[in-house]
Amino acid sequence: MATEVYDFDTIHDRKNTQAYKWTWFPDAIPLSVAEMEFPVAPEVLDALHQRVEHGFFGYTGPADELREVIVQKMKDLHSWDVNPDHILFNPGMVLMLNVIAQCVGKAGDGILMTMPAYGPFLRVPENRGRFPQMVAMTRVDDDASTFHYEMDFDAFEAAIIPQTSLYFLCNPHNPVGLAFKQAELERIAEICLKHDIVIASDDIHCEIQLGDSQHIPIASLSSEIADKTITMISHTKPYNMAGLACSAAIVSNDDLRERIQAKSRASGYHSDTLAFTAMLAAYRDSGAWLHAASRYITANRDYYVQFVRDNLPLLKTTIPDGTYMAWIDCSALNLSDEYDNASDFFFKEANVGLNPGTFFGDKFGDYVRLNFACPRAMLEEALHNMQAALEKLG
Repeated sequence: MATEVYDFDTIHDRKNTQAYKWTWFPDAIPLSVAEMEFPVAPEVLDALHQRVEHGFFGYTGPADELREVIVQKMKDLHSWDVNPDHILFNPGMVLMLNVIAQCVGKAGDGILMTMPAYGPFLRVPENRGRFPQMVAMTRVDDDASTFHYEMDFDAFEAAIIPQTSLYFLCNPHNPVGLAFKQAELERIAEICLKHDIVIASDDIHCEIQLGDSQHIPIASLSSEIADKTITMISHTKPYNMAGLACSAAIVSNDDLRERIQAKSRASGYHSDTLAFTAMLAAYRDSGAWLHAASRYITANRDYYVQFVRDNLPLLKTTIPDGTYMAWIDCSALNLSDEYDNASDFFFKEANVGLNPGTFFGDKFGDYVRLNFACPRAMLEEALHNMQAALEKLG
């Protein structure tokens, strides 16, 4: 189905809806929070309307069909055979990370994560009596305008100590947009198996692949690494339903799965009825919408990167393989003390809301994250505003 079948160009008024993205930077062009500025797929809306009209919203579990749909999706997308009995459900990815941290190792253990890292990763160790082990990825400058990151495998392995029991992998990576290649995943797997480390793999953006990039779940590499991996997916990011939170975890290790299931139940949290309805309709019925949205987002990425090359010489950006976020180095701005950080500068001087880099680690105050999953006119206005603000710096 062609992109033109769906309307991704209309700018919708989301003010006064209590949406975080539209309230954190009041009256600014919102390119921050990781959600799209597109209405959800019509198939999802139809399923939700039907469920609402039923009129009952009691405690609800997932339909058996949902597990089968997820199994088929993993087979179709990744040639990965998943046992439906290995799928667990949880209200959200961050909750699942906290549950996993309680079920792997013991209090006082370390959790590896590669930096920069998604902000909630950084809070889990302290929340669960663990400590963070932050390993910097290697930044590689491509040219005057773009850069990318690579794993430093020597540093990664050197950071491992006897207390290290868990690694938080994010693939594709948020915020840098890196889709890990098979050789990289094989090396990560080799190191983790060698040191008996469990991998919690956040694959929440796995269906948002830009251009020709491909996603490889690390657990799909072999049964041996699958036995040491929890793979987390969700409809919320690729189908734009963060407010209908529910995630699935694929856990092939029987003992680990039972512990996670027991801890999840003990937490008292549960996914709501409409989240399960939305997840099924997204995964089963909304593939054409996602394909069209991914094409539109890829075109936005390409427009954005070219705009940086042509008009924003003080900035350097990643070119994401996956997700719909760009990671921007603003260190050349040399901002005065009147601004808290680069995000604050663009909010005050360009009327654009961007995530501050410090959300992804204390050392990233000179960075911002920009969300380009929005109507092209919104992106264009924001970029031109940023250009004008930078030109005033001289």
